[in-house]
Amino acid sequence: MKIDLLIDIIKAYSDYEQQENRKMTVADFAIWLNEQTYLQGIPNSSDHSEIIGTNEVEVELSKLIIFLNRYAKLLIKKGLINFPELISEDFTYLYILMSAESMTKIQLIEKNVHEKPTGLEVIKRLIKHGLIDEKADDNDKRSKRVFLTEKGKAMFFATVGEMGKVSALIAGKLSIDEKKQLYQLLKKLEDFHNPIYLNERSKQIDSLLLKLV
Repeated sequence: MKIDLLIDIIKAYSDYEQQENRKMTVADFAIWLNEQTYLQGIPNSSDHSEIIGTNEVEVELSKLIIFLNRYAKLLIKKGLINFPELISEDFTYLYILMSAESMTKIQLIEKNVHEKPTGLEVIKRLIKHGLIDEKADDNDKRSKRVFLTEKGKAMFFATVGEMGKVSALIAGKLSIDEKKQLYQLLKKLEDFHNPIYLNERSKQIDSLLLKLV
């Protein structure tokens, strides 16, 4: 056995013993050590000795993304409690329209990563509340363009403060560097999934899996 490795293991176990509420078992020590390795940004080897295998990591990642989406929806609902005209899906439409003079309905729906029926319901609701309006597209008479009304712009600015609080809560106690790292990873996932959503969402799972090769 390499003596340096043995010394490292002893040092690591010494650190582990100092942690509060730790179970003194080999399995729990191994899990803790694996967590520390990830926190230090050092990837584990991909052999069968991993504490968590590749498939398990992907399942856990998917589960956590789903849970975080649910937590975010609950917080957004709290943040919009004083704005009965809006629900969680609605305010993102206002935010996106603030960055453009107008958009076609389909463009706005795709920017929000919604299916067409869901997106049309949101747009219909926002028009009903006078927050956005629609007009004929100059280039395509069959299409409608939507834009923010003055009431919609006022609603946007009224919600900015509350949504800032919600965003802070969603990010939790991550440090600035952790937030930047998480952003980069999520952006990488977004860059993978968005083209599929825009151009290939009718394909079956087995076909989409080929993109991972």
